[in-house]
Amino acid sequence: GIPDRAQLSELAQCPSAGQEMADEGTTQEAEPTIPPEPARMQCNICLDDEGEVVQRGCCCRGDAGAAHVACLVEVAVHSRQNTQNAWATCGTCKQMYTGVVMTSLAEAWLARVGERDESDREQFTARSTLATALFHGGHYAQAAELQKALLASASRIFPPEHPKTMVVTNNLAVSYRNLGRHAEAVELVERVLSVYKRVYGPEHPRTMTASGNLCATLHCQGKVAEAARLQAEVAETHARVYGKEHPEALTGQNNLGVMLFELGRYDEAEALQREILAVRKRVGGPEHPRTLTLQSSLGFTLRSQGRYEEAETLVAAAVAAMQRVLGSKHPKTLLAEARLGNVMLLRGRGSDAVDVLTPAVEAATEALGSRHVDTLIAGGFLGEALCSVGRVDEGLARLRQTHRDQTEVIGAEHSNTLATASSLSEALIKSGEATEGIDLLVATHSKQAQALGDQHFHTRLTANRLCRLLQEALIF
Repeated sequence: GIPDRAQLSELAQCPSAGQEMADEGTTQEAEPTIPPEPARMQCNICLDDEGEVVQRGCCCRGDAGAAHVACLVEVAVHSRQNTQNAWATCGTCKQMYTGVVMTSLAEAWLARVGERDESDREQFTARSTLATALFHGGHYAQAAELQKALLASASRIFPPEHPKTMVVTNNLAVSYRNLGRHAEAVELVERVLSVYKRVYGPEHPRTMTASGNLCATLHCQGKVAEAARLQAEVAETHARVYGKEHPEALTGQNNLGVMLFELGRYDEAEALQREILAVRKRVGGPEHPRTLTLQSSLGFTLRSQGRYEEAETLVAAAVAAMQRVLGSKHPKTLLAEARLGNVMLLRGRGSDAVDVLTPAVEAATEALGSRHVDTLIAGGFLGEALCSVGRVDEGLARLRQTHRDQTEVIGAEHSNTLATASSLSEALIKSGEATEGIDLLVATHSKQAQALGDQHFHTRLTANRLCRLLQEALIF
């Protein structure tokens, strides 16, 4: 078996540099050493280490980023900065807070101003900031509900095309996208993009942000080629106007890397992801949420190149850090765990894969729902892993349900649906339903070759299954 989720980091660890081995033949036991207690973090505001001192989740490192939440609240209350900056942005590195600090400060701010009238500017901004914090915390449904309420308030307070109305509409579209409500997300973001292009022009930051959101939503709908073409244009404009290391430019390049991966252009995806990861690590640090998300994506790109050992090392390290930084129930952590389980399966460790994927699917179902795109990805991986350890009936049932749900949610021709169909066909053959399985396998390979190309990872995986089936038929 594998370590439990809290110990996953061991998968990515190596012996520490400089660790000496005992001389050959030495029999004398070394004196036992008691490891020193880890140094307590000190709040860099009150300089006290008592109570819960947390990392702010910005780009400040070590003690420079450590503080009591209560101290940060006091700093925000007495700040002379723009109000939203005081509550949402670190005064030292000028980057947004993340994690528990982001949510705690937003809640504290709204607690101070929540009783004011909805037309009060600070109250409106505090509600919007809390919605953003909930979203980044992975609470997409709660964020969407608050954003819908904000949009209703904005429609009563502001003109239809007021900047605040458009910002809330755009944010609601992003929440809908992450909830799998893609058609609604496209409708909202296209409305925002139309206004931004007319009012601000095509190269304004808000216009490009909305353009990037539209690309991401099209990608989620399975329109990967169209999304990649548009995203490349957005990324080029961002780099030209604001520089390649601008936060929005990095986000756009990261999204493009994911799309290149989906298109099977793995070498291009890897090169772009490595370039962005180096910047993310330098600017935000190795455990910033965006750094970890990109590291997980890069690992999965390596998996699709057949570099399974490298992939597992990267993804396992990302999972261990995400569990500390984002929490074990965060959707991004759960997706990374699903990727880790799949890589383990491809390395022939089906039991380990089942141990990782089972709780990941349960947690994703609770957090996102059973028919969310990411839950279905994890469910397909789990079904395949169950079959690999001889639990064919369970695996087959899981794969049938996943395939039905994916067909209804994202369509029969989506690459994820076809990947599950390939796994399902093999499970059918194993369970004795050879005719149905073979027919499905042949049809799936034809669709993948046409839609994804012969060299796409999923197409090659299905082709390998067909080859094995042919070899077994010739042998027997």
